[in-house]
Amino acid sequence: MAERVSAAGMQAVLDAAIARMFAPRFAAEQPGVIAERKAALGAADAQCFARACLALARLDLSEEVGKIANRTLVLCGALDQTTPAALARALAEKIPGARYEEIPDSGHCPMLEQPEVLVRKINAFLA
Repeated sequence: MAERVSAAGMQAVLDAAIARMFAPRFAAEQPGVIAERKAALGAADAQCFARACLALARLDLSEEVGKIANRTLVLCGALDQTTPAALARALAEKIPGARYEEIPDSGHCPMLEQPEVLVRKINAFLA
């Protein structure tokens, strides 16, 4: 059985997770958004959060993605450290006909960091 996650341990995990999720400039310019995201994640049960992180780390669907037959757009923040651009690009390469695009100066959450750019890229893909 895994060790229990302490409150201090959870805070350290949140600090690391948030630092990986957002581009440094966005984090510096939007402390309210960062505090809100940290509070939302901090409200999660620490043990459930830890188990979810382990499950995601172990999940490997790489053999399945080649079966995707729909038009596919893989978007990634160029500064994303949670799902780095290289991983997103590799995912797109495994999906037949997929298109890969990056959102410059964005981390893992372009919907918060650059929503207009995200919507513009999605709309262009759907057009």
